[in-house]
Amino acid sequence: MNLGNTIRIRRQAAKITLETLAKAIDSDAGNLSRIERGELGISEAQIRKIATALQTTPASLFAESDSDIASPTTNLALQPASNQSADFVHWFRSAAPYIHAFGGRTFVIAFGGEVVSEQQFIALSHDLNLLASLDVRLILVHGVRPQVEQRLIREKLAPAYHNGLRITDDVAMEAVKEANGAVRVEIEALLSMGITNSPMAGADIRVASGNFVTAKPIGVIDGVDLQHTGEVRKIDKEAIQKRLDANEMVLLSLEKIRSSQG
Repeated sequence: MNLGNTIRIRRQAAKITLETLAKAIDSDAGNLSRIERGELGISEAQIRKIATALQTTPASLFAESDSDIASPTTNLALQPASNQSADFVHWFRSAAPYIHAFGGRTFVIAFGGEVVSEQQFIALSHDLNLLASLDVRLILVHGVRPQVEQRLIREKLAPAYHNGLRITDDVAMEAVKEANGAVRVEIEALLSMGITNSPMAGADIRVASGNFVTAKPIGVIDGVDLQHTGEVRKIDKEAIQKRLDANEMVLLSLEKIRSSQG
């Protein structure tokens, strides 16, 4: 049984008409009927809307669809038309336990600024979109070290480090602020791409960023004043939780955590 059939069974069990559900997902009854019959593809954004209207989650819809595919009776009727189809069914069945295990869980994903500067975030955004569609709640923590160093070099200044930590003076602090803003805008833009026939087609990802983390200066280590370089003082867990509950992806900066103005 395909995903469309699972949606139809859920809809009928809830005694919701095609017209009512179509209106809830900003579609029309004709297209929704084709989705249920497996004749029309469905975007990640539509899956989210349908799941909400049916009072379930995307992960549950995928899992129910997979459990039907895996049943012995269905296997007799659904023979893969090609090796590619067989590989997909095998992969999807293998993924089902993880969909059950991690749906509704929170993942914290940290990555360095190199992921953005070396154009690797586009591929990562596809994976993030997939996780979000499976009802995984995401917190992204990004770094900006290469971007900061690039700005310091542009100003003909050599980055200074002590025990692996940057000595963040006033000039370096300005570079940190500039780099943070640029990287955050780049990440938000890439997560907002919805190019047709791409893994981001129909993506409906909302990103929340802010002062969720408060830092404090590290101070002097081995006689070296690290100045504005800091460490975590407080994390506003309640504020982060509210954003996650609103189906938003939370974006934090590792460099913002490390650097403090007191």
